[in-house]
Amino acid sequence: MVEFASITLSTITAVTAAAFVRYIIKNSGKDREIDPIAAQKFVDNAPYHLLHNVLSKSSSAAGSEPSSQPASEPAAASSTQG
Repeated sequence: MVEFASITLSTITAVTAAAFVRYIIKNSGKDREIDPIAAQKFVDNAPYHLLHNVLSKSSSAAGSEPSSQPASEPAAASSTQG
């Protein structure tokens, strides 16, 4: 009985793995289909008034004061390490 269950589970696992690999190979390199209606709806409804939050160099978008130190420099981490 144990051998039958083991063989059954192994077969199910092998078939599932083969189906998954076939799905991956079939869909690899394929781009998503473009829906022009959804794209136009996104352009029409995009929150352009929030664009400055994306483009600003401030690390906080909550409206607090931006850091006085540029983001490209570490925040005194090198001076505290021995």
